[in-house]
Amino acid sequence: MLLTYHPYLRLQFDEELQLLRVQMTPLLTQSDEFRKASLALLQAAEDMDARLCLLDMADTQRVRVSDQLWMSVHWSPWAVRLPLKRVVYHFGSHEPYNQLAVESLLTLAGPLVRFDAQFFSDTYSSLCWLTDHSPLLPSLLAEWDTAPPWEEASVRTP
Repeated sequence: MLLTYHPYLRLQFDEELQLLRVQMTPLLTQSDEFRKASLALLQAAEDMDARLCLLDMADTQRVRVSDQLWMSVHWSPWAVRLPLKRVVYHFGSHEPYNQLAVESLLTLAGPLVRFDAQFFSDTYSSLCWLTDHSPLLPSLLAEWDTAPPWEEASVRTP
């Protein structure tokens, strides 16, 4: 298992499961930061050869319309070429806006989307579905839960 920080992302990767777990920082307030984080996510998934991905956007700011348009033109074509099999988008139940934005992107990409995409409002259920209740799940959760919070993490670019 590997847990690391990027200026805009917290990443966890398990090689055996080929699982990438990503949390976007709640501090993303500018379009350029959001776009850099989005591209870093795709690069990490490609570099790590991820097949399963949990994208935690529960605390992410509302995605601007201009960023949604950018994603449909620049981000989605790269995302659909990744060898992903299952993707979970985790959103807080209190904020449906970003979920609607992601659903729109998936609809626009339509038949090009080769992975099974699901939406969950809790992390545990997300990981159970992604990993088919893998026995590695407790250690993945423990590693994530014991990681320092954003403000204490030594952030470095990959």
